[in-house]
Amino acid sequence: MRETQAVYRSPLAAAGGLAVTGSGRQHARHAVAHRKLPSFAVVLVERGWGFLDTAAGGRQSVGGPALFWLFPNRFHSYGPDENGWEERWALFEGSFIRDLVRMRLIAERHPLVALRHPEEVARLFGQLHADLMDDSHLGRAWRH
Repeated sequence: MRETQAVYRSPLAAAGGLAVTGSGRQHARHAVAHRKLPSFAVVLVERGWGFLDTAAGGRQSVGGPALFWLFPNRFHSYGPDENGWEERWALFEGSFIRDLVRMRLIAERHPLVALRHPEEVARLFGQLHADLMDDSHLGRAWRH
């Protein structure tokens, strides 16, 4: 069983743009039920099957590879079937994401997104996680 990996950083939203406040990867075996997050989240299901349930989008089947958005301060539930699934996730906030919502490029009623290039999305999640862990200028910026 793969161990859970997660990195959290202080938000930089006051500076505008986009602040990634957390990133992780895990083999999930249990559902998240009736939870709210204080920030936006994106979840990439790399392999496996399960569900996503949001007030705006309703209950939907999820089959990896798939990506879904979670909105701040909104109840949601999601999780794998009895076999579990492989997931990556990121928490973020800032004016950039609010602009994407305002332009309807990310929609609360349509949180599940079809992926044309799932391998590229997985690579981006991996790079994001590595950058947050790295002891570089970028990695240290996430810590302040």
